[in-house]
Parts: sequence; C-alpha cells; structure tokens
Amino acid sequence: MTMATGIALLVIDFSTAFTNPDSELYCPADSALDATATLLSAAREAGALVVYTTVAYDESGALAARRFIEKTLPPPF
Repeated sequence: MTMATGIALLVIDFSTAFTNPDSELYCPADSALDATATLLSAAREAGALVVYTTVAYDESGALAARRFIEKTLPPPF
C-alpha cells in the first residue's frame, strides 16, 4: 500500500478517561467512536496518514488534572 499524498486523519482526545464507562470522566460517545472507527478504516484503506494525539502530565500537571476531576464529581451525599 502506498501513502496517499496530502491526506491525513487526526484523531484527538479518544482517551480511556472519556470512553471507558467506568471512568469518572466518561461521556456517552458511542456514535462518535463508531464514526471514528469507520473513518480509520477508510483512511487506512486509502493509505492516508493517521495521527493520534495524547496527553501526558508531569507531577504538577497531574495534580491539576486531579483537581479538575474532583470538581466534576457530584457532591457526596
């Protein structure tokens, strides 16, 4: 297979935190996941470049992320 010229698919923020129902940050996005799987298949078949983004935190960033998660949780009863 040859690489398609000038064509790329960029997949952003499909991390486990948002797509795993057991995660506190989960959001129901099944239709987006299905659509992305279809796009990935077509892009690969066409020889397009596929790029995924990832987020990584250093120690201070991980602390900030934890605080963000805590703010999104419902109040305890």
